[in-house]
Amino acid sequence: NADFLATYSKEFTNFNLSASVGGNARFGETSDVSNSSRSRAGLIVPGLYNLSNIAPGNLAYSSYLTERAVHSLYGLVNLGFKDMIYLDLTARNDWSSTLPIENRSYFYPSASLSVLINEMVDISNALDLLKLRGGVAMAGNDAGPYQLFNVLGTAESWDGVPRLSKSGTVLSPDLKPELATSYEAGIDIALFANRLRFSGTYYKLENENQIFQVGLAPSSGFTQQNINAGLLVSKGVELSLGGTPFEKGDWRWDINANFSKNKTTIEELPPGMDFLNLWTDAKGGARTYVGGEIGDIYDAKLVTVEDVNSPYYGYPILDEDGSWQDVSFSNTKEKIGNFNPDFLLGMQTSLSYKAFTLNMSFDWRSGGDFVSQTYRYSESDLKTQRFLDLLIHPGGRTGDELRDYLVENDLVIVRDHYNIV
Repeated sequence: NADFLATYSKEFTNFNLSASVGGNARFGETSDVSNSSRSRAGLIVPGLYNLSNIAPGNLAYSSYLTERAVHSLYGLVNLGFKDMIYLDLTARNDWSSTLPIENRSYFYPSASLSVLINEMVDISNALDLLKLRGGVAMAGNDAGPYQLFNVLGTAESWDGVPRLSKSGTVLSPDLKPELATSYEAGIDIALFANRLRFSGTYYKLENENQIFQVGLAPSSGFTQQNINAGLLVSKGVELSLGGTPFEKGDWRWDINANFSKNKTTIEELPPGMDFLNLWTDAKGGARTYVGGEIGDIYDAKLVTVEDVNSPYYGYPILDEDGSWQDVSFSNTKEKIGNFNPDFLLGMQTSLSYKAFTLNMSFDWRSGGDFVSQTYRYSESDLKTQRFLDLLIHPGGRTGDELRDYLVENDLVIVRDHYNIV
């Protein structure tokens, strides 16, 4: 890794200027060689650990080598006017060896502006800082090594004869760099000799040209393909409120609270890709459709009575064993929740006396769902009282009162399957 940086600074009557130009050349190489006996094959002579003590047909071996080079040029300009207005500009261009020649070069700039209102207008003696800020920035990212062309690789030998194999993924020789564009606006306020402080930020982040793997029909000879596509948009707000309630002599007490909320949605997906899959289990999983939010949880749809005129409307239709029936989540969109929190809260406080400081912090995560596999598998066999309570809704009835209620309302199916007579 090699860097260079040249900086120039100058102060004028009302302006101050700082400018830098730099560059970076980075080269990385990763290699690995592995030789071992095949699973459960072991050694010819126990305890003698060398390759010659492994039968040729039981020798498992692999090796790989990756190389990656990224060259960069960048510039920075910081311009200030009367300690009231600050403008920061950056520009960077990278050239990556992991991208095709026509897409190897990618450029990403940024700009941010800060305005100190309290320096421009005399609002109040109690106001120490009133700053408005905003900015836009882009960031680029290349691909991993060897993502452009399919090549043959070695596979396990067959009856002592070495074999060649191909990857199940179709690689793309036209990959583009991934790009992320962020927008931000905020305000900072300080009052009463900085003893009361507030900061607020709203942001939006767009990720595009992401490298996805989309599925292919196995009859093609491959199972998936690398492509550039998709657009993920994140929006959020961050708030911070802090202060120094007490400061006298060698004593000082500081406290700060922060709030954050974020939502990420998928605006676009590549053709043929209906959703982004995060994880799956026996019944459902977390996946995001176009227009949906990252973290959405889907499950199999319970088969219920859908006739609104039926006295059993909404009741589950059980099979002959008394278990519920469902439609696979692959064939329906039964959203049951989202694993992301609604918001996060935090608080930090510190009490200082001379050279001693006591710190405490508190975190609160509100909202967010999870799937209980304990309930899922135990309740599929009707083994929990919780399931019975939620299914029958007895309203606190027990014993004879519950029995009479079931009989009077002709809840024969429920009564017979749970032997509540």
